[in-house]
Amino acid sequence: MLRQTGLWLLVLVLLLPALSCTRLPEKPAQTGVQVGSELLPALDSIPAAWGKLVSVTTNPAYPGWFQLWFEDESNTVRMAAFNLRTKQFDSNAIILPRR
Repeated sequence: MLRQTGLWLLVLVLLLPALSCTRLPEKPAQTGVQVGSELLPALDSIPAAWGKLVSVTTNPAYPGWFQLWFEDESNTVRMAAFNLRTKQFDSNAIILPRR
């Protein structure tokens, strides 16, 4: 009798957490969010109108590439990728307008 009661208690302890779970709300999908891009006029320099260099980052997925982050006077942030091997910038730069 004690053994059967212990077994039922064990089953109850194992099932109770599963019964108390509830589904979390779904994260709303972002719609229409696009990051802008701009072509660099020259692959060996950055336009002075882009403002000051604020940061340089790297990504292990892209060895030999550096991301240079610039912010101009209107607070627009631009990212230009630089290849250390070819010593040239990627032709597309990312634009992140701030609001």
